[in-house]
Amino acid sequence: TIVDIQAQVEFLLEYLANDLRIRIKLQCLKNLHALARKNAIIPVQPLLSVIDKSPRYPLLRQHALIVLRTLTNPASYLSSLDPSNSACAAISQSPQSVALLEREMRSCLVGHDNSAPNDDHTPDTTPPPFQPSCAQLAATVLTNIAISYINNNASAAAGGASLTDRLLHDLYAIIN
Repeated sequence: TIVDIQAQVEFLLEYLANDLRIRIKLQCLKNLHALARKNAIIPVQPLLSVIDKSPRYPLLRQHALIVLRTLTNPASYLSSLDPSNSACAAISQSPQSVALLEREMRSCLVGHDNSAPNDDHTPDTTPPPFQPSCAQLAATVLTNIAISYINNNASAAAGGASLTDRLLHDLYAIIN
């Protein structure tokens, strides 16, 4: 290829981690999403770091979750090639990662989604109304992980089902 895809992913992740400008981080996430849709291998830890370290920037969290949603999609070509090396496996093997996504889902559902102050004089970066909320995206990522777990561990399906049951229970408890 003309461009080394993995080098491009690393380049974008470098800017995502080190550039202080919100617009640059957003563009990196949008470009990572475009690469994820083309089945590029993207490590999940930098995306989880954006979610964890950006409480005042819901749009950054939202775009990181959009990339994670794409990476954890059960129909993903990469997931079908090597389920043990997928984004789902990387997240599900880290209790901290699952807890971070659950926390994101809960905090967004109780009314903190897309309501952070914008006092750094950057242009308004609130998402358009058709964009899914952080809570919806986090719930989808966790559901994708549960589906992947069930599909790839038939003998341990009860573990994946308990994750799904817990997710649905948490959603119901927060909404009601």
